[in-house]
Amino acid sequence: MKRRAQSALRHCALAAVIAVGGACSGGPRLVDLGAYGQARSTPSAAEVARRYPKLSAEADAHYALALAASRAGQVAEARHAARLARATWAAAEVYAERRGFRARLAELQNQQRLVEEQISAARTRKRDAARAEELKARLQALSARATALRASGHPAADVLSSALADLQRAAEFDAARLVQTDELQARTTFEAALAWAEADAPETRSAPAVGHARSPLPERARIEAKALLTLAEPRWAEDRHLAETNRALAEVLREAVALPEAEATLEGRGLVVTLRALFRDGETTLNPERLPSVGAIAALAQRHPDLDVRVEGHTDPRKDAVAALRLTEDRARSAAEALVAAGVSAARVASLGRGADQPVADNETRDGRVRNRRIEFVFLRPAHAPKMAPPEGINRGGDPAR
Repeated sequence: MKRRAQSALRHCALAAVIAVGGACSGGPRLVDLGAYGQARSTPSAAEVARRYPKLSAEADAHYALALAASRAGQVAEARHAARLARATWAAAEVYAERRGFRARLAELQNQQRLVEEQISAARTRKRDAARAEELKARLQALSARATALRASGHPAADVLSSALADLQRAAEFDAARLVQTDELQARTTFEAALAWAEADAPETRSAPAVGHARSPLPERARIEAKALLTLAEPRWAEDRHLAETNRALAEVLREAVALPEAEATLEGRGLVVTLRALFRDGETTLNPERLPSVGAIAALAQRHPDLDVRVEGHTDPRKDAVAALRLTEDRARSAAEALVAAGVSAARVASLGRGADQPVADNETRDGRVRNRRIEFVFLRPAHAPKMAPPEGINRGGDPAR
């Protein structure tokens, strides 16, 4: 009983404090109104308002209604509007916080991909090094035998030495990939020709130079070794270019994750940098306020001139699929033109509209549809980078019907 009485007294005292505070302030629920003012004055409030202008404007409108109702003595209306203001602003804060979480998650995922690629590359280098050492040891053993054959003065020694030199050079270019059927065939033919020549050495043959004329093996070994070298050299150049591209993409990723409002992901086709809200509703002309974001992508592309860029437009599902596709095409071209205008070579830029066929979020929610309306700037890997014509002939006028 004593505890219940003390609890009742505390509740009565708290109620009296709230009532006195409300009476002295001249308006209802100043706690709610004050909380809203505090939320709108935090350091992050300006960023929340910039990212979600509609929600912040709606919250401010509710707050203004609450103030007006409070001055007019309309207690219930003021309380209701105050709650709406705080709830609407809280929703904007949650959206902004979730967006921040997504950005951090994307950054962690990109870092994970980088680490995985580094681990994979390290394993590949280790495996390739082991294969290269194995092949090198085999060719060194063959080289010792070929040197002995040359010292014996066998007529086939020069042909076999040429074949061995091509085999060794091919192994230097592409040792890892040459441990395949093409390398095995060329080396097997060379070993067979070397074995024949060793058996046909002067001390073992009955007549000088007769054996050389009887076997096509040395010449076949020379031809196959030359063919192997012809395969190895361009492969080596291709692999070297691919490795350089992967290093460049990793560097672009490190720079892209620092861009404001951008999402960067490393995929099989290349590095994808995503921007949203580049266009106002129904328009295909870039929002002037968003030009700095596209300019940051252009600067990134200029720092890496060896990578082509494909600009892809995406949207949420529309009743008219053809109109949705046309909308994304026009927006992608508009963004591509902005890259070119910012100094990126037109020969490196292409645009493509994807319509609503590649969503990245659930279209059943407002936030999901907003995420699906996006422009992707794809820094392409070589296999995904065909020669591209510059964007031209683009209708840059807005079409409210879209």
